[in-house]
Amino acid sequence: MNLFASLYRSLLSTTDTAEKSNLIAHYLDQLNENEIIPAIHLLLHGKSGSLISTKALIKLVMIKTNISEDLIKECYTACQDWVETCSLIVANPQVEKSNHSLSSILRLLHPAIPDPMGFCNHMWNSLSTGETWLFNKLITGTVRPLISIVQISQILSAKWKTDQELVHLRLVLYDFKELTLKQLTDPHRNQEELNYV
Repeated sequence: MNLFASLYRSLLSTTDTAEKSNLIAHYLDQLNENEIIPAIHLLLHGKSGSLISTKALIKLVMIKTNISEDLIKECYTACQDWVETCSLIVANPQVEKSNHSLSSILRLLHPAIPDPMGFCNHMWNSLSTGETWLFNKLITGTVRPLISIVQISQILSAKWKTDQELVHLRLVLYDFKELTLKQLTDPHRNQEELNYV
């Protein structure tokens, strides 16, 4: 998760398409196959819905830290981003890098969590500063798409020597979260895909 948090920040800081492609290609080189599909999903679509609202996040931060709303608003004035403000206030400086993977965090996030406060407290205590920021973006649904399907298709097809149009088709045709990386980058078309030649 630390790697994705770092990638996401880097992608936010540039509008250069070539630089974004290089950042993502470098990121993919460092991952095992299980982490690639959830990362692509977040880069393309963000995460739909949210576990809690930004307003609820602020309330949780106030409860956890005993900081007044006025003081949090002052912090926001300096930061200009509510998720960033909350993340910096609750960040645990003792944690340099957590052992949570991106896919494990995404599996934990679901609307049926009975105690969001306890869940958030636990996560805030176990995540590094950058990861806390990404986690708060995920739980509030404020992660946004940072790359197009065309761009990610180019990166994947170049890396796995697969036809770009075929990768693009699979990203559009299927719920690709259900695909494995091997299925996404397989150079051979299945029967359904042959209809789109």
